[in-house]
Amino acid sequence: MVLGEQLIPADKKLATAEPEKPRPVDAPLQLIYYGAPGTGKSFAIDEMTDGRNAVRTTFHPDSDYASFVGAYKPTMEDVPMSAFVGKEVHLAQPQGAHPGIERKIVYKYVPQAFLKAYVEAWKDLDNPHFLIIEEINRGNCAQIFGDLFQLLDRNNSGSSAYPIHADEDIARFLKSDAKGFANLSDAQRQAIASFPLQKDNGREIPLGGEILDGSLLLLPPNLYIWATMNTSDQSLFPIDSAFKRRWNWRYVSINTNPTDPRTGSPIDWKFRVGEDLYSWGEFLDTINPEILSLTESSDKQMGYFFAKADPRTGVIAEEVLLNKVLFYLWTDVFKDYDISGKYFHNPNTGRSFLFTDFFTDPKAMQSFIANIGLTPAEGDAQSLPSEA
Repeated sequence: MVLGEQLIPADKKLATAEPEKPRPVDAPLQLIYYGAPGTGKSFAIDEMTDGRNAVRTTFHPDSDYASFVGAYKPTMEDVPMSAFVGKEVHLAQPQGAHPGIERKIVYKYVPQAFLKAYVEAWKDLDNPHFLIIEEINRGNCAQIFGDLFQLLDRNNSGSSAYPIHADEDIARFLKSDAKGFANLSDAQRQAIASFPLQKDNGREIPLGGEILDGSLLLLPPNLYIWATMNTSDQSLFPIDSAFKRRWNWRYVSINTNPTDPRTGSPIDWKFRVGEDLYSWGEFLDTINPEILSLTESSDKQMGYFFAKADPRTGVIAEEVLLNKVLFYLWTDVFKDYDISGKYFHNPNTGRSFLFTDFFTDPKAMQSFIANIGLTPAEGDAQSLPSEA
């Protein structure tokens, strides 16, 4: 069928047609959680999808269409042993303990995150399915999505507004592979085959058969694509406006007084310097405004979960503070800025702190904490388990 044929006007639809079903999750179909590192973006998605069907992937600079959608790859598979006898091929029969098969390297189409989520969503149209993309801006989205970009336009019913023709490899995989649509139950086949594309102008196009045989690709209304984006990494692969407008965006702000979603109790992490404990939230409340002041941008600020406390004690180890937090500040945030202010003055050397000072001067860490005005919190660091 050519796209656009067999249109069914709205006033000619069968009276027995089922009413349009609401989407199974009251949230945008395509959503990007964005904010500073450590604000809990991945956690927010995990909370929303907990117990539901989800396929998760992460974009990176080497990600491409094949690694996101699928490609032919060599893989080990059991194949029957065979031999020519005259002009005929004879397959080996099991003999004694020998099964008559051997493992060989074969090339077959291997689905990746997109096709895995796509197939599972079509197989289970009554329930939500999620494709989760971590760090979406660390990959070249135009290259990774390719022609799938067109599918991101959703109509009022939640499916793609415009189907696309699948390439031969994808069509063959969907039609004939057990990981595609080959092993569907009769009920699943009927659900897909009867699926119409409901145009926003009220018309319907019966595309279910072509979706089922893999010749057309169309995102179903129960497939949610959610992603995370660190605003500190926007310079890696800037996302163009055409791609941006096909997503809803949800900013995850920095909360220095978070609560445990399981208990509702405050999360009050401390960090250790020497024999003293200090409030991690107070540290962030002090250093984040300084990051904003120096860089004139909130992108490099740190969220509460930028560093993780030991779950047994609720304390961030001094080694973690040094090699994760201070390393990030000195080598990523402040490297191109003047840090001659009072927070960064090393009283032991008479100059601004160098990152190496924290390794060569045993008093450097305490001096830096004193500079930013933190006082020890209640609690005895000596009574806590050893960091080793």
